[in-house]
Amino acid sequence: METITTLGLDIAKNFFQVHCIDESGTVVLRKPLQQTQLFTFFSKRSPCLIGIKACTTTHHLARTLKASGHEVHLIPPAYVMPYLRRQKNVAADAAAIYEAVTRTFHETSISGLRVTRKLGLAAVARGMH
Repeated sequence: METITTLGLDIAKNFFQVHCIDESGTVVLRKPLQQTQLFTFFSKRSPCLIGIKACTTTHHLARTLKASGHEVHLIPPAYVMPYLRRQKNVAADAAAIYEAVTRTFHETSISGLRVTRKLGLAAVARGMH
């Protein structure tokens, strides 16, 4: 079995799409996963670089994957869109996320992982308005 070194992960409403690349740069796996299968899939993999399009729900997922030893980069959607080569769908988005995470970025272009305390404070501040 090939070693997955880099992975693009797109989050849809009902499932997750993974786009896995090995050390030689060839596509090893393109697969939709249900939410119940996601953590089982990553627990069987050796630590790798995972790119996820940044949104409010990805911070929890990124923290969980980081705790299991993976390197997780949250990429703003504006940096993913230029790499979308074909019709917008979940599989194409996962491939575009992979392309975006492998390009050299300045550290400021990759979203920082928010800690739970900051997310809680932001939710309270929104509720006060």
